[in-house]
Amino acid sequence: MLSIIAYTNTLSAAPGEQIEVKVGTYGARSYRADLRRIIQGDRNPEGPGYRDEAIKLDLGGTRPARRQDILPGSHVRIPDRGGVLAGLADFTLAMVVSPTLFGGDRTLFHLSGTSLELMLDDSGRPVATLGSHRSLLDHPLPLKTWRGLVLNYTAATGGFTLAVTDLGGAIIEEVNATASPGWNGSGAREAVIAAHGPGSQAFDGKIDSPALFGAALEPSETMTRMAQPDRLADDPELLAYWDFTQGIDGTEIRDASPHHLHGSTYQCPARAMTGWRWHDASLDWRWRPDLYSAIHFHSSDMTDAGWETDFNVTLPDDLRSGVYAVRLVPDGDEASAYFCVFAVRPSRSKPTGNTICFLLPTASYLAYANHRLGLDVPGTEVGMGRLVEIDRHHAFLQEHPELGYSFYEVHDDASGVFYSSRNRPVVDLQPGVKGFLGGLGSNVWQFNADTHITGWLEHEGFGYDVITDEDLHRDGLALLSRY
Repeated sequence: MLSIIAYTNTLSAAPGEQIEVKVGTYGARSYRADLRRIIQGDRNPEGPGYRDEAIKLDLGGTRPARRQDILPGSHVRIPDRGGVLAGLADFTLAMVVSPTLFGGDRTLFHLSGTSLELMLDDSGRPVATLGSHRSLLDHPLPLKTWRGLVLNYTAATGGFTLAVTDLGGAIIEEVNATASPGWNGSGAREAVIAAHGPGSQAFDGKIDSPALFGAALEPSETMTRMAQPDRLADDPELLAYWDFTQGIDGTEIRDASPHHLHGSTYQCPARAMTGWRWHDASLDWRWRPDLYSAIHFHSSDMTDAGWETDFNVTLPDDLRSGVYAVRLVPDGDEASAYFCVFAVRPSRSKPTGNTICFLLPTASYLAYANHRLGLDVPGTEVGMGRLVEIDRHHAFLQEHPELGYSFYEVHDDASGVFYSSRNRPVVDLQPGVKGFLGGLGSNVWQFNADTHITGWLEHEGFGYDVITDEDLHRDGLALLSRY
């Protein structure tokens, strides 16, 4: 297993630029760092042999290791603006949801800084917490089926209603209860959709464009209004309508009400999902975004670990282009070293004079980032015709699903993984990691297979530069025209 993991803020940097290194311990008490140039990453004794070289650069000696948590689970956060949420008294919260997985409390809406929360319990029953009172319905919501959820509250009496409706607004089940009289939103800092907070009670399923009204409305009347989204912005009792059809191709969540309580998505939930008003008039959300008004949230979404930087590495101005790694040696144990791999690209301002350019396929590395194909995909052994080897890196990934998945796996609710990211530790992007799809005892797959190319270029004495897919995407032909 691994006692330390890390990642950098980039997979490519030019000489003279700075790289941020973010480190987390899983048992290590301390570590020291150095810079290595990776020449041949395959450790198979029947191959050319592993080869790297140390770069003379002081990276600060031994440092204490610290724990940095990883908090998976996609959600939306909406900061209060102008005291709209903090001034909440009478209200109605309306959501249309389609859960895809139960287990533990799963929050649908939480007003941070207050006791207002709407969630599903371990079996999928809707629960409302308001003031000192918690009330729940008798029956769970059905999986993968749209249902309306309406929670209203009257401040003068403390009375509230939690109701489940069908899509026509007919009440399927409701409960009436009394909370603390005089409850209000005082202390509210932000609204959170699909989680209690980062890494806490994340929801698995689809939610379609919630709304908040400044009056206690009947559930059926509320759903009638929700069915006419084009008219909601003009509703005099509307406080917020988070219209998920707006800005679908980004992370902003836009409030269509005059209050502009805009927010952002975190950990990249899947947008442009079919909503509760979907029909087959169009299969392209760009033509009919109103049909793709839902977001699919996952408790296992992870695209940004959000770790603090432990130290910076300023690359020497004369450092040659190539494949490099910041090597972290935990507690003096070199055999347990962790490598943060990146490319040193050629100078941004002038060519190196090399005529060979090696494109490091980082997009492919991220597609397979933190994959668990050896154990989680039975077809791997069938395809390879042998038992797969599980090394310490892949054993660590099996123990730590919070590190996120690759494109070749599914979330806990069996839906596909749509996003991968370098803003998290990518445990299998290191020299020496055994590839399930390589030969027995081999590392000849993905990154370590590609280092056979750099190893050959070095052996033949060719001068070469290394760039990444991100460099090519950003600089295009202007960069390639140097070669």
